[in-house]
Amino acid sequence: MYEPQDNRDERILILAPIGRDAAMTARHLQDAGLRAEACGDIEELCEEARAGAGMIFLTGEALTFEAMQCLLESLAGQPAWSDIPLVVLTSGGSEKPVNTGILATLGEAGSVTLIERPVRLMTLMSAVKSALRARQRQYDVREHLAAERRSKEALEVSEAAVGESERQLRTLANAIPLLAWMAEPDGSIFWYNQQWYDYTGTTFDEMSGWAWQSVHDPEILPRVMERWSASIASGEPFEMEFPLKSTAGEFRSFLTRVTPLRDEDGRVVRWFGTNTDVEELRSALKQAEDANRMKDEFLATLSHELRTPLTSILGWARMLSGGQLSEAHTARALETIERNAKAQSQLIEDILDVSRVITGKLRLEVQPVDLTALIESSIDAVLPAVEAKGIRLQRVLDSGASMVSGDPARLQQVVWNLLSNAIKFTPKDGRVQVKLERINSHVEIIVTDNGQGISPDVLPFVFERFRQADSTSTRAHGGLGLGLAIVRHLVEMHGGTVEAESYGKNHGSAFTVKLPLVAVRSLNVRRASDAERVHPTASNGSAFHCPPELNGLRLLVVDDEEDTRVLLKMVLEKCGAFVTTASSAREAIAALKETRPDVLISDLGMPDEDGYALIKQVRALSEKDGGNTPSAALTAYARVEDRMKVLRSGFQIHIPKPVEPAELVAVVANLAGRIIM
Repeated sequence: MYEPQDNRDERILILAPIGRDAAMTARHLQDAGLRAEACGDIEELCEEARAGAGMIFLTGEALTFEAMQCLLESLAGQPAWSDIPLVVLTSGGSEKPVNTGILATLGEAGSVTLIERPVRLMTLMSAVKSALRARQRQYDVREHLAAERRSKEALEVSEAAVGESERQLRTLANAIPLLAWMAEPDGSIFWYNQQWYDYTGTTFDEMSGWAWQSVHDPEILPRVMERWSASIASGEPFEMEFPLKSTAGEFRSFLTRVTPLRDEDGRVVRWFGTNTDVEELRSALKQAEDANRMKDEFLATLSHELRTPLTSILGWARMLSGGQLSEAHTARALETIERNAKAQSQLIEDILDVSRVITGKLRLEVQPVDLTALIESSIDAVLPAVEAKGIRLQRVLDSGASMVSGDPARLQQVVWNLLSNAIKFTPKDGRVQVKLERINSHVEIIVTDNGQGISPDVLPFVFERFRQADSTSTRAHGGLGLGLAIVRHLVEMHGGTVEAESYGKNHGSAFTVKLPLVAVRSLNVRRASDAERVHPTASNGSAFHCPPELNGLRLLVVDDEEDTRVLLKMVLEKCGAFVTTASSAREAIAALKETRPDVLISDLGMPDEDGYALIKQVRALSEKDGGNTPSAALTAYARVEDRMKVLRSGFQIHIPKPVEPAELVAVVANLAGRIIM
């Protein structure tokens, strides 16, 4: 029901030009609680009617031709819903009104009610109220039309907003690296993003509505339909993992999530769904986990590889500083220190090279290089290792294919790394070959061996940083896993390539370096030579003095590094202990049962069986066979988790390398119950 906001809608406009008719009529209507306004002439009445009125009351005398024209113009200007009621008071009796034609014209143009004189007040009030009720119904129609117009405008605005929102959603959905789609409230899909079409190899005509079922696994589809129908019925979000068929016909697992989009009343107006390639995410997660694991393994290996030579260096240096060594021991100490210092220097240089590679600071001093002489120089550098293992080293060098443009020091580093790797992984009495030959416009350096080879799962990653086929504590060979990564980068900086081949474990391997030939031979050719290295000096530590507490102790030292075994044996025997050494866990168990030592000192990182395996076997022995022997782990693995693992495995103490002789003696005395005060 309309409630007037403006009181002009309720006005009764009165025009009665004779005598006091206007004033009397207005007073009677006002007494009845109605709003009545008397107008002075027809122009005023028409003006007020255009501003708004509930009805018009006129006497017959006011309806002149001019008045009719004015009223007709006002009535014609009304909106479609409006028809202002007119009540006209005419002369009564048998007398015919003089303005009958005017009344007829007004009747055709609007709603006109005629009342004859004399009129009773009750009759007048009834006619007026009836006209006002008719006008009220017109106002109701006006409000209904206005409400419909507002609703339509709101709907248009809402639809425009929804359309814009949907356009933005589609744009966003096309940009995300997921399959995405939208469905009607009943689940019928009406839009897919481009990624969906790219993955499935379909078109919209092939996928619209419920046709998406064709890319689902038929065995799993019934469960998908059951869950999807339940979500449609309840309006709850949908989530499920299931396979989808690719354009190649292969099924890959996707995690599908569907979210309902609701209106202000909570009704579902759209469904928005995404399909996430779970296999791709799992692969990325595995790569991240592998990278993190490799980082941890590298840090542990780095600690081991740096601390191991430091043990021999620091131990022999302390013995030398005490002036207590014989001439033969002194010579051995100096040789051991020099050898381990060079090994550590090489490790540090490899780490620095990787850092230079990562930061782009590795630079080449390019000049013509004679590869034949460079390879010969590299062979000379590895000959001691070749002879020590009895390896047959073959060289097949084409002197006519030896000129390249490059940095001689870095190219020698490439050849030396490949040769060192081949020798390291080739067993005693094995074979290593280095070959140099020209192939069209490039030269090839090929290093082959008949060693342990490379397994197929490791071969694709041999040139990656920190990648090692074996990074466990039982590995047989040391190193940081940086050499081949450095080789690849150096070769690529020279405009070449390097490849690795292997037929699997124990079938050897071959590394091929391809370098472009120099266009013009130069007379100023640099030959490779070893660069002189400068090593840091160690700081002063605790002075070493032999306490009496070790006199007569029986000790068992286990370490696969000969330098470390010799050093520890010499230090402890100098303090009066009887020392037995073993290079493996198997030798250690046999020596333990035979000698029944007071204290066991074992390295952790050893081939085949590590220190953890050894202590497990020791603790499994009976007390009679030495199962309760006090034990110390002497190791280059020095992380917090390493120390915790050592103590949990059965060792009484963890000693990180490098160890001071004085500290070693104190630990041994403590474990034997002869505490040094």
